[in-house]
Amino acid sequence: MAYDFPKAAMIDGKFGPTDKQHFYKPASYHARTASHNIDKSRWKISKLGEYYVFRIADEKIWYDTLCNGLFTILEDGKEILGSEGERLGFFPKPMNDVDAWHGYPVCSDTISDALIERWYDEKVISTSTRSRLLKHKI
Repeated sequence: MAYDFPKAAMIDGKFGPTDKQHFYKPASYHARTASHNIDKSRWKISKLGEYYVFRIADEKIWYDTLCNGLFTILEDGKEILGSEGERLGFFPKPMNDVDAWHGYPVCSDTISDALIERWYDEKVISTSTRSRLLKHKI
């Protein structure tokens, strides 16, 4: 799929603020154009896309207390976000509240069941996607 991300301006290397007054700063080592590094996942989407998926998670407060960060999913998991087929984005909470957030694509083995159930209750994901996420198959 080719998701059409809304336009946003990057100022001083950051996007934002979101409705929650948070900023997002793309990390170059997670960029889709970064060199392959076994320890760093890479986005398949643009920097603008990174900000957009962060903004969704931030504004909907899809915070996972188990992982201490925000997660996001697009189009019931149909949109591939990472270069290795990852369909989830994870944004760890910054150490300092004034710092910008950053994030990277992940698989479902890190997300809590509680957040998966919340997405299901909010109709963000379907029954089949819920099942696949709970089995860590996405």
